[in-house]
Amino acid sequence: MVVYASYYFRDINSRAPWASRCWTVGAMEVKEILEQFQYNRGRFARQAVLAAIEKREEITPHLLQIIEETIERAHEIAEDPSYISHLYAMILLAQFRESRAYPLIARLFSIPGKVVEDISGDFITEDLGLVLASVAGGDPGLIKGLIENRERASGHEWVR
Repeated sequence: MVVYASYYFRDINSRAPWASRCWTVGAMEVKEILEQFQYNRGRFARQAVLAAIEKREEITPHLLQIIEETIERAHEIAEDPSYISHLYAMILLAQFRESRAYPLIARLFSIPGKVVEDISGDFITEDLGLVLASVAGGDPGLIKGLIENRERASGHEWVR
């Protein structure tokens, strides 16, 4: 299968101008895709992302589960800065415009304390707004909640 994709992951969400290039996507199983997303290996998991897009329906429940597990284990995840599955999951769910991700992502960024900043880094300032807008399905309610409630927005001004 031939897929057109961008050079950079953030381009997948159409934030930056597309720099399209054509790649052939091999048959990756969902388990293998998710393994590629799990830790920062110093390179972008391009083939895994393309395979995830190809298997959108099959992988979406797994991506939602990653966000749920990140909410439950946020403090534990914060101690391992190489873990990044939740970042891949949020970007892909935004690419898919998956509205089921909206309350999960809002809950994740409502966790009190500095843990959200620890597990998300620059994602908060670089991508969170676009991800929330992409999964909101036209409902700004949870976004407004993050903005208006200083305690709920992780105590972090950048989430607001």
